[in-house]
Amino acid sequence: MAQKATLGQISQFTSMCEEGVYDRAFVQALIEKRVKVTKFDSYRLHVTYAPLSGIAALEPKFSGKDSVCVLFDGRKWERHSSCAVIDQTPGERDFIVAEMPGQFLNKRISNSRDDLAVYFGAKGFRFAIETEAVEFADAQPELQRKNPIYALGSFTLLGHLPSVLRGDEDRCVTVLRMINGKRVLRDGWFGYLVDCDVRLLLVRK
Repeated sequence: MAQKATLGQISQFTSMCEEGVYDRAFVQALIEKRVKVTKFDSYRLHVTYAPLSGIAALEPKFSGKDSVCVLFDGRKWERHSSCAVIDQTPGERDFIVAEMPGQFLNKRISNSRDDLAVYFGAKGFRFAIETEAVEFADAQPELQRKNPIYALGSFTLLGHLPSVLRGDEDRCVTVLRMINGKRVLRDGWFGYLVDCDVRLLLVRK
């Protein structure tokens, strides 16, 4: 049986509509039961956009030794097209940690990232990049204990394949997660099939 919304939930949904999180077409589709609302929690924090300072400097922000993978050794990160031009002036940013929409479950990151960018872009959000993910983890350390959090706005190369073979199989994005009870900064392979536990780190445009 469907549950009735509380006054608080109605107020929250109305506010999100007014802020442009859900546009008129989306609300109409919701009324007609053609789409489902993607659940998320929102957070505001100050972001410096300081360059990542290497594994040794990052480990204290997580669970110490061996909590940061080799991809954060200072190598170059590339941007997804939706994040090619973003404001990196230090200041306040609004983040959300969103559930993966059902239509994108059990799909490879490489096959769904562009469509996800369009889906959340229409709601006023973009993917977080690697520097934002690290600063978010430092400000909200407990969230990654609940679910793995993916930042799809940037990627880097594993580097173990010959250059002529490099493609999606060699690309990884930033993931905040728990492994053996430890908070870690890890890689998310482009070929990974996304399941319902995954959360996406997004930033209001």
